[in-house]
Amino acid sequence: RTPRVRSGLVVKVNVGYAAGFNGALLKTPYGGTNWNYINGPLGAMSSTGKIIYNLYFFDVNIGWAVGDAPNASSAFVYKTIDGGATWTAASNIPILNNTLWGIDFVNPSIGYISGAAGKVMKTIDGGVTWTDVSLTTTNYTVVGGLATLPKAQTYGGLQVLDANTAVISSLNNGCVLRTTNSGATWYASGNQGFGIPQMATWQMAATGPTKDTIVNAGGNRKSGGCGK
Repeated sequence: RTPRVRSGLVVKVNVGYAAGFNGALLKTPYGGTNWNYINGPLGAMSSTGKIIYNLYFFDVNIGWAVGDAPNASSAFVYKTIDGGATWTAASNIPILNNTLWGIDFVNPSIGYISGAAGKVMKTIDGGVTWTDVSLTTTNYTVVGGLATLPKAQTYGGLQVLDANTAVISSLNNGCVLRTTNSGATWYASGNQGFGIPQMATWQMAATGPTKDTIVNAGGNRKSGGCGK
């Protein structure tokens, strides 16, 4: 059966992972020439309907997977330390009743998870514990727009730049917000085209010699921006 892939990443030369619908998880040790099913966090590919929305791997062995069932009733966070051969459900997760879409780490200790309804979590101890740093009605600023909707967005794009700085982007309307104080507050610039069509963003990556350029990739164009 051909899997529907939702996310993928290259860990090192020739080694990569891809995951998606019905718990499918694949690995290539051959630079993408051939892909093999491996036992994902949800077991073998099945018809459970659960989706692995995103993966993050530090190296070929240590990685994370986040996702949910289609009805957002049972979000999950799993970790592997043996290249995906076995997976362990993360404990102390403060948010599991909203779909979890994005995951990224700046080092083995500090990472974030983003999801629906403005939900964001952070760990500073390699995932042993997680803290809720979600958007609320008072902890974000939208310059040049009406600060009414960022907390209701679903954030699929996520990039952690350093110990204090992270950027999230919405798959609803492309709204991009940034924190420079570990998620205590969030900021959206006023040059995002409020009231004109926006692109729903699905993936985000840092690039350039010093990783100071962020690339956002998306799909359907939606109307709005951060404040509409």
